[in-house]
Amino acid sequence: MKHEIRIINYVDGILLLHQNKEYLKNMTQRVIDTLKYLGFSMNMEKSETEPNQTVIFLGLEWNLANATVKTKPKNRLLLLHDLYNMRRCIKTGTEITVKQTAKLIGKLNYLRLQFQEASLFLNTMDHQRAQAERLRGWNTTMIINKTAIADINWWIAKLKANIPAQLIYKYHHK
Repeated sequence: MKHEIRIINYVDGILLLHQNKEYLKNMTQRVIDTLKYLGFSMNMEKSETEPNQTVIFLGLEWNLANATVKTKPKNRLLLLHDLYNMRRCIKTGTEITVKQTAKLIGKLNYLRLQFQEASLFLNTMDHQRAQAERLRGWNTTMIINKTAIADINWWIAKLKANIPAQLIYKYHHK
């Protein structure tokens, strides 16, 4: 049996992966003990220390049995709400803050793991945001051009479907 454990970490989050449940359980406890020894504190209420097939990590739902990842239902609903509001503002020509636009772009950009082509559908809005920021500053308002509606609609459709992204790709050689 291979004893290599896969560690995925981001800022203050750690995900440990291994096929052997008992080995993973022991290694998880060793990692916790080591972090505590080094002076780190852990929020055990937010921690999952028992091996699971499905885990929430970095705001995404990871299905380790079939190697997929998708947006959590709550995050999905909040993002859809933000997207509907943004689309309404664009359609009506309502001013929106540069900061608010950047915040939505950041939230959507974060989903690149699930939607690989995500950055292509942020370009129009981000270009307009950058231009407004350059001309008027960060703490100002802007009116987003209607050309961004197509991108907003793409995001709405993707989040509504919430099709999990495959984390492991299998290549077929001919």
